[in-house]
Amino acid sequence: MSAVYGLFLLAKPADVTYTAAIHASVFVPPFVGFLGHVVRELIRTG
Repeated sequence: MSAVYGLFLLAKPADVTYTAAIHASVFVPPFVGFLGHVVRELIRTG
């Protein structure tokens, strides 16, 4: 997730400012997928 966010920031034009919603949209989808994976593994091994 950090690598994706780093690429996101590096690709940003210098004169553009993103709002909090844009930054969240970079983190939320991968985080939801990660949580789903963790829950699935907990159910499988539990």
